[in-house]
Amino acid sequence: ILSKVSAIDILINNAGISYTFDDDEVEKAGASKQNYDTGFQINYLAPFLLTEKLRPNLSSSSSSNGGRVVQITSGFSWGATRTALLTNSSSLGRDPPASWTTNRQPQHVGGMYCNTKLAQIWHAAQINKRWAEEGGNNNVLALAACPSWAATGIAGDGGRQGLDLLAFPTKPKSEKEIAGPALRSILNAVFLPSEELNPDILEGKAMLANARITGILFRTNEYGQNPWFISDWVSGIWNRLDLVKFFAVFVILPLQRWFHADLLYQSTSAECQNNNNNKNTDDLRALYDWSMEAVKPWLLLSASKERSGIINDKKHKHSSGESSKK
Repeated sequence: ILSKVSAIDILINNAGISYTFDDDEVEKAGASKQNYDTGFQINYLAPFLLTEKLRPNLSSSSSSNGGRVVQITSGFSWGATRTALLTNSSSLGRDPPASWTTNRQPQHVGGMYCNTKLAQIWHAAQINKRWAEEGGNNNVLALAACPSWAATGIAGDGGRQGLDLLAFPTKPKSEKEIAGPALRSILNAVFLPSEELNPDILEGKAMLANARITGILFRTNEYGQNPWFISDWVSGIWNRLDLVKFFAVFVILPLQRWFHADLLYQSTSAECQNNNNNKNTDDLRALYDWSMEAVKPWLLLSASKERSGIINDKKHKHSSGESSKK
């Protein structure tokens, strides 16, 4: 890409896998060649590397909106907790627990998809803040978009029929439509003029969405706190991840078609709020710094060496593995 395209107007990071309820699948997925949780690497770290690698090309865009990065995230990000992405706590080790391949907690395995979708929102917010600070270039914006439940194969062959029945279709219903409802939030993220964007989306406090039912259930209050049913005190009784999955599967999926919106800004979780004046800022910055260090060998690698796959066999040592043995 670097050698063939000098400028990039739009980059859409749509990579995404999810573990099933089969523990054997998680164990088989195990570690990537770089010794990270496979889902974490595919959903978050690989798109992070691609985006940072293409930074010069995105900055060179001559589009009226400049270069734009669209992170395909999810309402499941509400099931993630900050601890899964912490990198600056000595008690948890240097690597974020969501990336671990050994001594993983159940919530980090079962919540892999949620954790990585939250990490994508954090990355988008940091692009908007850090790229301007570091390079003095305001020509690139990063936005998070949630397609809600879409009629795709993400649930496997067994779930495809149910999604076809209940989820938003990806294909247009008529010749007048450009795309189905599932793609509206993504198209808005791609084409909305920069001057019309809600400022909250640039700070990670909101994402473009298409189902009002999700915004009704998952909405932070005026203090940037999560709704009562996934608040800290409730999570002490019931697992937050399980609650979010319950509402997503048994409430949002059956009802979302009746709550469709062509343009909607949906609040992100409390882990994304007030990023300019509280601890969240440090957490976002720390994950970005850790991620840059993790992908550094590939950022510095020449195109010729990338094609030869010289780096593929490099296996670094995890600080999480060291800390877990202490």
